[in-house]
Parts: sequence; structure tokens; C-alpha cells
Amino acid sequence: AVYTGYWFMPGRFGWAISLPLHVCDLLGLVACLAMWGDGWRARAVLYFAGLALCSQGFLTPVITNGPATLHFWLFWWLHLWIVGAAVYDVVVRSFRPGWREFWFTIGVGVVYVLAMMALNQALGSNYGYVGQAPVGARTIADALGPWPWRVLVMSVLTIVAMAILLL
Repeated sequence: AVYTGYWFMPGRFGWAISLPLHVCDLLGLVACLAMWGDGWRARAVLYFAGLALCSQGFLTPVITNGPATLHFWLFWWLHLWIVGAAVYDVVVRSFRPGWREFWFTIGVGVVYVLAMMALNQALGSNYGYVGQAPVGARTIADALGPWPWRVLVMSVLTIVAMAILLL
């Protein structure tokens, strides 16, 4: 909520960048749901998407601000929260996802990608990194080819990463 509020502050808000629709924005909320209860759906999405996708924030962060800014710390806190919650759920709460959780998360992912592609076309944005607009910082998605083909490549790579997590 704090991270989303940061982008809604005067001078920062923009329809193409401020809506809490990136995977990690949504997974921050999913992590809360997963930690609050024992429902397998939130825990499955947290495990597969949190570990396969939000861990990319550590490898290719999309921030251009340094440690002197609030944005820097909020970015790292959000990603640490998501990945940490997923690890906690497995190590401490003994969550063991199976095929049902895997396929459910893939289904959620397909719906998300299609919705974000439509929204990105309407807003000229790049929510979920599946739009045409540049991100502003280099990411791994830049190496996956031109839009819209990179969306297919990203989807396949995500499913492979999730399959590895399943194993």
C-alpha cells in the first residue's frame, strides 16, 4: 500500500505508470493474503509467480534512483517481502505446491497477460512488461526480441521457471 501510495502522490501520478498493476504490485497483496490464511490459491500464486518473477527484480531492477530516495527503499522492500513470504511459506509453513497449483497459477498468468496487453494498448503503458512502451531501465525483457513476440518468449520462459520450481 505504501509503494502504491508513493506513485499516487502529486507530481508522480500518471495513468501509464502509477496503477498498481505490475506483477510485483499485485503479488505484494497476494503475499498478504497467503500469509493471512491457508487458502491454496494465494499460496500457489505467491510461490510460483513470486519466486519465478519477482526474483527478477533482484537480477534486473528497474529503478534509476539511488539509496537517498524513498522509491529505492520501497522497491527493494516490496521485492524482498514477496520473495521472503514465498520462502517463509515453504520453509516455515510447509507449503508444498503440486500440479493443481501449477496449472492454476498458469491460468491466472494467462488472464493477467491478456488483460495487461489490452490495457497497455489503450493507455500506451507497459504494465507487466507486456506492452510496447519502453520501461526506462534495461531489463531481461529487452533481450527477448520485439513486441509482441517477446511476450510469447517471456511466457514460455516463465512457465519453464515455474516448472522448475514445481520439480
